[in-house]
This record gives sequence, C-alpha cells and structure tokens, in this order.
Amino acid sequence: MKFSTSSIAAGLGALTLSFCLGAQAQERGSKQEAVALADAATSHVKQVGAERAFKDFTHE
Repeated sequence: MKFSTSSIAAGLGALTLSFCLGAQAQERGSKQEAVALADAATSHVKQVGAERAFKDFTHE
C-alpha cells in the first residue's frame, strides 16, 4: 500500500493533534515538545517508510 505525501502529512497532523489534546487533560506541552514530537514522527517516516510508520502510529 502506498501513501501520498498529503496523506502522511494529514496523519502526522492528526497524530500531533491527538497527543496535544490528550496532554491538555493532564497538562499542556510546550511548543518545543510539539516540535520535537513532529520531528521524531517525520524522522520515523523517513527511516522505515510511510507504510510501516502508519502502522506504528496507528498500532495496526
């Protein structure tokens, strides 16, 4: 299965948003933490490919 760049970007955005909303219930993360999370997700996609990263992010 191939994912387009826009699909990956949308998935990363949704993932980041879900972490931010979940963190809000406990405490709000900093901008630096959000950037670090997005950078880590992007790095993971580059290392393992979009299909594997999507599975990792969604626990499929």
